[in-house]
Amino acid sequence: MEGLTVRAGDTIVITATSILGKPAPTSCWSKGGKYFKPSDLVQIETTATSSTLSVKYASRKDSGDYIITASNPFGVKEETVKVKVLDVPGAPGPIECSGVSSEKVTLTWTAPTEDGGPPGPPSKPEVEKVDGHSATVTWRRPTEDGGSDIIGYCVEKKEKKGTEEWVKDTPSSPLRITEFVVPELDTGAKYCFRISAVNAKGVGEPAETKEFTEIVEHAAEPGMELDVELRRTLVVRAGCSIRLFVPVKGRPTPTVTWTKEGGPVPRAVIDSTESFTMLIIPESSRIDAGKYELTLENSAGKKSADIHVRVLDSPGPPLNLKPIKIDKESITLQWEMPLIDGGAKITNYIIEKRESTRKAFATVVTKCPTTSVRICDLGEGCEYYFRVSAENEYGIGEAVETSDPIRKKGTDQWSHITTVKNMDFTVKNLNENEEYIFHVMAVNHSGRSIPKESKPIVVKDSTSLPEFDLRGVCHKTVIAKAGDDIKVEIPVMGRPRPTVSWQKDGAALKLTQRTNVETTAATVIISISECTRADSGVYTMTGKNIVGSVTDSITLKVHDVPEKRDKQTNLDCS
Repeated sequence: MEGLTVRAGDTIVITATSILGKPAPTSCWSKGGKYFKPSDLVQIETTATSSTLSVKYASRKDSGDYIITASNPFGVKEETVKVKVLDVPGAPGPIECSGVSSEKVTLTWTAPTEDGGPPGPPSKPEVEKVDGHSATVTWRRPTEDGGSDIIGYCVEKKEKKGTEEWVKDTPSSPLRITEFVVPELDTGAKYCFRISAVNAKGVGEPAETKEFTEIVEHAAEPGMELDVELRRTLVVRAGCSIRLFVPVKGRPTPTVTWTKEGGPVPRAVIDSTESFTMLIIPESSRIDAGKYELTLENSAGKKSADIHVRVLDSPGPPLNLKPIKIDKESITLQWEMPLIDGGAKITNYIIEKRESTRKAFATVVTKCPTTSVRICDLGEGCEYYFRVSAENEYGIGEAVETSDPIRKKGTDQWSHITTVKNMDFTVKNLNENEEYIFHVMAVNHSGRSIPKESKPIVVKDSTSLPEFDLRGVCHKTVIAKAGDDIKVEIPVMGRPRPTVSWQKDGAALKLTQRTNVETTAATVIISISECTRADSGVYTMTGKNIVGSVTDSITLKVHDVPEKRDKQTNLDCS
């Protein structure tokens, strides 16, 4: 039977149930070898199967072991109940006087033999909350304080493994509250907890949680907190650092991914923990402007957010610089605005030129508010490179340069091209769609001959119909054994370069891991690995360009062993 604790002056009530036997047993109560008898203070109520003992006005001397004894002719059975009576301390020991003088006296005495005792166990210990590495334990104040104020509580834990020793978790001084978060628990382990109350006498009897609690990490969707500055567009000056600090949460700890315009973030230093992520670019420039994407993901879900960054810098290079008009007096250039404006409106463009025979550029236009310019005063027969830079309030940006030199349209004056010893020469860097006439003169020690004049020639790309050269494929037929790898390379001509499509037996060729086609600068290649009889057939190529289209074909035959056919005597040996 369980123990019983009562306060001094209360009634001790102990009930024994299920007193069974044949014949029906008789029962009696005793303490310290003396049997209880009914009196003004003691009452005994007995039924056929139970017995209740009541002792009124309990005092400290009533503490001890109470025994219920049941007996019949076949035997005797006893049960013991420990009773604890909490009372005020007893009187101190004898008082002795010493050091008596006209002003003082020293009194000494001994402690009382009865001090009231430690407190009882706390009630209702429970585990209220479990996190990945901690558990919150709560309890209520003991019903019995042992006759003195409770000064605090101690919490212990025990893991369900090995020796299962109790380990104290609370600080050196007792807790003053009835709740404690037990830290540093292992995820997946099971723990039991017990709590003891403390008073002036000492540590009382502990109360345990009913069962072992498993430490599990409850899944929670990822979350993030963008401050006001990051919810708007973040503006920084070029040369200053970009710092994106975002608190994050989620269980299990989410994986963090930073991207910019859908791709990786170059030059960035990224630091992520279970509570925050931070992206730093130490010295920003115009290329760091744009949209940054932050993605958090764990088993419970996924969350993303965009952060827009504006870097105040000079502009990037203009786009698509090209000549749109060339005549005898000038060259007109055109371009598009830079992709990156540096965070400010572009106010001006600066145009420079250099002769192809020189290394240094010279500025020809310093104030150009539009995206085109007409450049005059160019030398006869000279070739020029041009470059254009955009300007905003933060400075002049990176320039874009023409890839090839440009020559002003010719006049009636002849310009010298070259001197050669052989009888052919390729004239380069001519302007497309312009008409040219060439003079060729023979020279010896006595001087130059009369020039021979060519017919007028308009410079433009020549065009030709696509053509497949199948001379390398005998009778336009390829024969292979089953299991062989086939590779057929066919030269392709035509200007401009034709596009080539394939068909097999009149249907579009299906590309697989075994069947593949490839196009090089001058050929098309069809490859079939580990060919089978099913690969046999007519493969048709169609070449197409602006001039027209041409179709040609090759035949593939794959030889294989005869197939076995059930219930037939024919063999297909083709």
